[in-house]
Amino acid sequence: MLDSCGRTINYLRISITDRCNLRCRFCMPEGGVDNIPHKEILRYEEILEVTRAAAELGIDRYRISGGEPLLRRGVESFLQELANQEGTNRVSLTTNGLLLADKVDVLAKAGLNAVNVSLDSLNEKRLKRLCGGGSPTQIIKGIDAAIKASLKVKVNTVLLRPVLSELAEFITFSEERQVPIRFIEFMPLDQETASRTGEEVVPVPELVAALEQLGTLVTEKGPEGCGPSRYFRLAERKATIGIISALSSPFCDTCNRIRLTADGRLKPCLASPVEIDVKSAIRSGATGEEIKKLIRQTIEAKPKAHQLADGEKPQRSMCKIGG
Repeated sequence: MLDSCGRTINYLRISITDRCNLRCRFCMPEGGVDNIPHKEILRYEEILEVTRAAAELGIDRYRISGGEPLLRRGVESFLQELANQEGTNRVSLTTNGLLLADKVDVLAKAGLNAVNVSLDSLNEKRLKRLCGGGSPTQIIKGIDAAIKASLKVKVNTVLLRPVLSELAEFITFSEERQVPIRFIEFMPLDQETASRTGEEVVPVPELVAALEQLGTLVTEKGPEGCGPSRYFRLAERKATIGIISALSSPFCDTCNRIRLTADGRLKPCLASPVEIDVKSAIRSGATGEEIKKLIRQTIEAKPKAHQLADGEKPQRSMCKIGG
């Protein structure tokens, strides 16, 4: 389906839980957040009602996120149903990787195509300071298991000051495993997190300058399903480097996605305050056509571009919207 700007919308990001086993300083307010009551979280069968309707409108790609999606019981069976649903072309997952090694074989057999794994530091002490816990060793174990299971793997790293001291190590990590390492520009979605993280935020030009100290940057074609990243490599090196600059160089003109939050709100844009309640409709007995109408409304509400640089904010923080 085309939106009002002529963009083809074929991608739905689905948050299946707001629970997480980390407390990343760039995602969650310092005092934490109250969990959404279980009864308010969409059941898997309700999510599948949305995806069936979405498929009829041309959406054929899905990314499952959280919170941490692997915390939710039954995720393997849900992924299998979604992968086998008529019209599904690709199912991906975004995870912090801590539970991935133990689950990846079952996920791959269920029909998962690709996984994005967050790895914000290769140093254990630094990772715990940034994310409130976690182990690089355990995350890397999950990445290696996903590679072995023949999943398409990308590694995501939020672009904060400590990353610059580890650039060489990240480049080697990408080179050794032949997986893209993507540096993601911090997005100030809520004032509290933005204020606390502000001094650590690295502008993309500073990242580029630091990379150029390691070698000559060469533009590279991105991997399949590369999304908003611009890809590079260092001359004479085999690492693939992605840069996602949603704030300094927005990619809104090619955005092909809408979102579904864990508590059943459709969002046309991550940064937009617009939320359309599909859960109430489903629980009131909405037909497939009525659900499609709400999805159309969401797509029609998709803005030409986000206004984060001008102070636009969504109704809630990133951890409540879904990664």
